[in-house]
Amino acid sequence: MNVQEFYNQNPFPGPYSIGQLINYNVKNNTYVNLIDQYLTNNQKVLDVGCGTGLLTNLFALKYNSKFVGIDFSVGADYAREFAKTNSITNTKFIKQDFFEYETLDKFDVIICQSVITHIPNYVDAVDKLKDLLAPNGVLIVGVYNNWGNRVKKLMSVNYGNARLALDQTA
Repeated sequence: MNVQEFYNQNPFPGPYSIGQLINYNVKNNTYVNLIDQYLTNNQKVLDVGCGTGLLTNLFALKYNSKFVGIDFSVGADYAREFAKTNSITNTKFIKQDFFEYETLDKFDVIICQSVITHIPNYVDAVDKLKDLLAPNGVLIVGVYNNWGNRVKKLMSVNYGNARLALDQTA
């Protein structure tokens, strides 16, 4: 099974509710809190590999900025429908391979969480991310680390939910 097939069968991070987003405390998650520190109003934000759009929709509720989420899986369809159903109007979700994405826009913040890890030609992906970045923009890239796999051999890891465990261990 290839990566796209995996995420079509297991859209990540999975379904969520508007109540979960409204009540979400970004301070409880180190990575989400890090992203939040770079966001303000009146920005253009790109979330590459947005999956079901949890981060994009979360931050779109919090900030008066323009958010674009792109993902090649069915997760983008979920994200788009969630935003529409919940009247989140400052988002745009695109179901497309990142390498096929073309825009003249430059982004103040680009989020790319756990995507580069899956791209064999990651150098080209990083170059494309840098090309989409506005002057003085911020690129936030998260990658899986082999040390995490070593730690899991020494101690059990509680992922908190089955979908996260599947994503981190598949």
